[in-house]
Amino acid sequence: MILVSERLSKNSQFKIHFHLENKKLYYKFYNHVINHERY
Repeated sequence: MILVSERLSKNSQFKIHFHLENKKLYYKFYNHVINHERY
């Protein structure tokens, strides 16, 4: 099974707009952390 983070990191559009750092997803244009954790 492929992890979502692995699949997204291979996507070229994803690489342009987002990056993963310490399991947190950052949106490059706004330097914003996207909360993608489930509660």
